[in-house]
Amino acid sequence: MSTFPPPPPSAARSPVARVRLDHLVPFDGAFTPAYARAVEAVAASLTRHGAAAVDLPAADAAVVRCALESARAFFCDRSGLYVYRAGRALDDGELSPACMSDAFRCLGKTARAALCAIARNLRLRSDAFSHLLDDNPLPLDEVSASELMVSFSHGHPQSSQAPMVGLRPSMAEVDRGFVTLVASDHPGIEV
Repeated sequence: MSTFPPPPPSAARSPVARVRLDHLVPFDGAFTPAYARAVEAVAASLTRHGAAAVDLPAADAAVVRCALESARAFFCDRSGLYVYRAGRALDDGELSPACMSDAFRCLGKTARAALCAIARNLRLRSDAFSHLLDDNPLPLDEVSASELMVSFSHGHPQSSQAPMVGLRPSMAEVDRGFVTLVASDHPGIEV
């Protein structure tokens, strides 16, 4: 879905923008300088690098860290892939990493904020991309179209893409469509 061009050669000198989710989340009322700077930073970074980093608030970061640690424990003796979809019931005997529903909620909030910022930068209504997303919250007995994929590789993860500028070289990355989320501090875990 991303239509951002590849980064120009000069982009290698400037780091990927880092913005706080608190500054990026849309709100009622007048534009604030922090929101304007965050929207501009995300747009400029997406144009230059095809990526931007969003710093989560402490509570959300703890939830995502819990999900990453539980994924690490879940895959301790095997490589594999686990797909979480909100609203889907687990089959009898199916195991899953802990905190997936909470991580799904936190990452969904982050994705919605990023889409609103992109829309705002394009001078569209902030809800311009809402029709692409699930209803929030999901209606009863409906399964989400979005997925949270968790994988672990015991070997060194290889990426066919160049590493993202501004991120530690030890961090693996995996592209899952519009949003690329980067691995935890432990090599091999990708969400």
